[in-house]
Amino acid sequence: MDIELLISADDGKSAFMPYVKSIEWRTEISCSPGRLVCCVLWDGELKASEGASVRLRADGRNVFFGYLFASERGADGELRLICYDQLRYLLNKDTYIYEGKTASQLLRLIAEDFSLKIGTVEDSGYVIPYRIEENSTLLDMMENAISLTYHNGGGRFVLYDDFGSLCLKNIRSLYGGDKVLLIDEGAAEELALSSSVDKNAYNTVKLFYNGGKSGKRDIYTAQDREKVRKWGVLQYTESLRAGENGEAKAKELLRLYNRKKVKAEVKNAFGDTAFRAGCIGAVSLGGEKGFMLAERVIHKFTPEGHFMDVILTEI
Repeated sequence: MDIELLISADDGKSAFMPYVKSIEWRTEISCSPGRLVCCVLWDGELKASEGASVRLRADGRNVFFGYLFASERGADGELRLICYDQLRYLLNKDTYIYEGKTASQLLRLIAEDFSLKIGTVEDSGYVIPYRIEENSTLLDMMENAISLTYHNGGGRFVLYDDFGSLCLKNIRSLYGGDKVLLIDEGAAEELALSSSVDKNAYNTVKLFYNGGKSGKRDIYTAQDREKVRKWGVLQYTESLRAGENGEAKAKELLRLYNRKKVKAEVKNAFGDTAFRAGCIGAVSLGGEKGFMLAERVIHKFTPEGHFMDVILTEI
């Protein structure tokens, strides 16, 4: 694989292409910055400091664009560079009060306020009635907006940086169709499937709203009695905000979480730079095959080749 790592120099006019020993690129579906860790040989000529732009291309394909945030130099002449994509700047804290906005509109507002570059932003549909985000990170604000959209039937969206541009897409848009990545026992060093109802599995939903029409606490519930008999009561509770449809939300939450959680852990699969957190892959093990969502993807580039570790969950 042809790897091109380009780092801007301190003078702002030139750039370096250091000798690369290894690279690790990590993305997660939860709102968190993409992280690139590069181990390069330092020859005394590399003069790049914090804030330098970093670009990674593999076989001519754009992979990562971000900025240098930290460096560590060892006695053996190896330099470890820690870089993050544009999402890192959403770790800034602020206070926003907004009304009648979608997650897409909130992202555009934040990007404008903080001079961040926007790429493809799909319409997330669900309108958040009213929300106060006080002294919160911008990433937490976006994660809350994405979660509210998901829990109110608007679909699951993923926020990510695409080579220097912030994007917000429905996970369906990241489905590769006929080109979907297949992960099986022949394509990975290790592949294990597990299932559980120990976490994020609920067969009973109870939502509360204080100050409803009655002037008292309104309660909205949804339950799968058959699953209660099978698993016992696994209850999800949440307080509603003004404008939310409690009955519809309770039914939607039950639909989303009333099932066991199936997870696949893959180690050292053949790498594909187009596959990142939020993408949908086909996992085949023991004769069973199903589509799963990539929650975390770690790409590893070494002289031995390009491999990746992946955690996927059932859609």
